[in-house]
Amino acid sequence: MLTATKSRKTRRSAGVAAALASAAALLLVSPAAASDGRATAQQAPPEAGLLAFYEGDNASQDVLCRIPFRYGTTVNFQTDNLGCENDEARSVRVDFLPPGASFTIHDSPSCSWSDDVSAVTVTDPDAYNARFTVPRFDFTGGTWQYNITYHRDNGIQGKVSCIRMNYPS
Repeated sequence: MLTATKSRKTRRSAGVAAALASAAALLLVSPAAASDGRATAQQAPPEAGLLAFYEGDNASQDVLCRIPFRYGTTVNFQTDNLGCENDEARSVRVDFLPPGASFTIHDSPSCSWSDDVSAVTVTDPDAYNARFTVPRFDFTGGTWQYNITYHRDNGIQGKVSCIRMNYPS
């Protein structure tokens, strides 16, 4: 049992290292500026925090992947090399994102708005020092730490295929 536990922890540590290396690689291939003149991930501030996606509601069961938060970055769960499993995520733990940071969670692998989408915005004025959990993706509401708006088509729970990390408005 000790060997299995140690092996799982080693795989998770390797997964975090791979996620950080992959995020750095994303920055190297990003263009210098978007066509609308906004900064891209290449010009964005360093990692603003971390998104940890879970297999179960309320950050339960297995961690599917950990994604360093980079403004202007899109992660397709079908093709990423961060270890995210397509059509599995049901909740997310948010670590140390700045107030106003937002991300969208999509059922569509292209991050299209034509299928289910949940938009999450950090509202906690002290969020740089906070961790919180978005317990599900299929509701509109939130807490003093975040707001979530759900655009329903045919259900998003356990069907997440893409996320997009957005610039603060």
